[in-house]
Amino acid sequence: MMASQTIAFLIVRIFALCWLVKGVAELAALALTVMRYAEPSALWNAGIALTYLVFGIVLWLLAGLISRLLLKGHQGEVSVEGLSREDVYAGGFVIVGVYFFLSEIGFVLNWLHYFATQGAEAGFREAVKTGEVYDLYYPVLTMIIALILIFTGPTWARKLERRRMPEKE
Repeated sequence: MMASQTIAFLIVRIFALCWLVKGVAELAALALTVMRYAEPSALWNAGIALTYLVFGIVLWLLAGLISRLLLKGHQGEVSVEGLSREDVYAGGFVIVGVYFFLSEIGFVLNWLHYFATQGAEAGFREAVKTGEVYDLYYPVLTMIIALILIFTGPTWARKLERRRMPEKE
């Protein structure tokens, strides 16, 4: 049996993870764009990336409080035989990774096709010239982060369960 509040807690944390992935990918793409191509105008986009990061961190930290508020007065138990919190975390990491990977694969394949037909160097030079480098970095970095989540999800889940403090839920 798993308390409905625990399930809500895990769902809120998985949603926070989505914001964190988005923030990290945007911030990394922005850093690469500014460092490599000296586009200071791209710094304005940092606000969006930082907003995702801050909200993701706050949501992650307040997941216990939010789950209690969401389910105030509804203290039910859900039968989940053989399913632990670690399993739910691992599944959540993999699901978030697959979601972000599939969300960006079409865009990356489109860019790869463009580079293949235009020649890699000419295509990249054109992307730099038109200011679309950020549009290329973001989906590629998102896919890399997604793959990291997919392949390391169970490891992160184990680490989270070891650090768990039951009184904070």
